[in-house]
Amino acid sequence: MAIEMSRDYPLRTRDFDRNRRIKPSSILDLFQEIAQVQADSMDIGSDDMAAQGVFWAVVRQKFEVLGQPHMGEAVTARTWPYTSSRFAFQRDYQLRDAAGGLLVKATSEWVLMNREKRAFEPLAGHFDESITFSEERNFPKKARKIRDFDAEGLTAFRTTPGESTVDLNGHVNNACYADFVTDALAVLMPKKLDAVVKTYQVDYRHEVLAGEPLSLYAIEPEPGIVRVKGENEVGEVAFAAEIGLA
Repeated sequence: MAIEMSRDYPLRTRDFDRNRRIKPSSILDLFQEIAQVQADSMDIGSDDMAAQGVFWAVVRQKFEVLGQPHMGEAVTARTWPYTSSRFAFQRDYQLRDAAGGLLVKATSEWVLMNREKRAFEPLAGHFDESITFSEERNFPKKARKIRDFDAEGLTAFRTTPGESTVDLNGHVNNACYADFVTDALAVLMPKKLDAVVKTYQVDYRHEVLAGEPLSLYAIEPEPGIVRVKGENEVGEVAFAAEIGLA
């Protein structure tokens, strides 16, 4: 039987924005939570990996919003990993309302990082390879890398992640990047905050630590699409996001 997990989570007031729509960061946080719970049940959770000198890091996440939950509503989060490659696991997610209606579908790509070298680690030997994985997919095609853009002449939104953004792995937690994007758009493209988010993708390119300044830039390459990237102090693209708006 293919491995998967479902859990109910009550939504809090803080999970919603000023338009009463669930925040992208809250969606990512819910998915991260259930992924961690399932990983623990598979003996590949944070503590298990730390004992092996490695940790899980997400390199790409994409979700599509199909419906909006309500404040105080309990949603059901479901997740399942599927067959790994040499260096990465694909993991999909769904959020459903109490009636079973699909609210959000998502996919993600996870890798193992060596805790000391901060470099990719092959998956072989770090999990039970006899596990039967699901081949169910939320999306027919794997999410592609977000295209870069030239930021010369663009206004930058600057932010410095604080200690409150740091997770068990000692770097900025993946869900926090969505809040950085929201804060940047509030300054760079304020009218976009009232648009409905239909799709959201984040690519994580370089590890970001607390106290390391980021410069964020935004463009609208075509109507209804916004791209945001965050550069570190040496000019590397630390992360990129692409948002589809309605």
